[in-house]
Amino acid sequence: MAYTSWDSPELEMGRLGAMRLLKRYNQTDPFEEGVDRADVYRVRAEILESLLGDIRDTPTIETPFTVLYGCNTSIGSNFFGNTGLAIDDSAFVTIGDNVIMGPDVHLISINHPTDVKQRLTGVMYARTISIGNACWIGARVTILPGASIGQGCTIGAGAVVTGRIPEYSVAVGVPAKVIGEVSPLE
Repeated sequence: MAYTSWDSPELEMGRLGAMRLLKRYNQTDPFEEGVDRADVYRVRAEILESLLGDIRDTPTIETPFTVLYGCNTSIGSNFFGNTGLAIDDSAFVTIGDNVIMGPDVHLISINHPTDVKQRLTGVMYARTISIGNACWIGARVTILPGASIGQGCTIGAGAVVTGRIPEYSVAVGVPAKVIGEVSPLE
């Protein structure tokens, strides 16, 4: 999907709304003296409910956390995102159940033209990202526009996922390549 966001008040308001909620989320501190941890996690859950498009239960997402819009992100049950999780959800980003993400994972659904003249017009291209159930995404993995990771996959630290990873695969490298398989869930 091609679009420009520089001159769209609606898209700007969406990003600003997400930034406001993220500022509150990232300032919560479960270790602050005199603060009940349960209250902090309750506040975080309320913010995520307002911020994200669809969540099945309250995900655990460590701070700092960033998301561009939030409304285009869907997260399944029993999700854990470690520190530094960044989601550009210019297109839909769907994360399945029982997914674990290591530190500094980036999901980027947008790309810019390589042609300089085109890029200077502000046009961008957004493509969906899909991550299946029961995946483990290692530290500093980058998942690019249009990527699809099947259920049960392990993506090794530092990998860059640019396309389709079949279910129950182990993928590593830049770009990520399948190097093995894992046993399917029974």
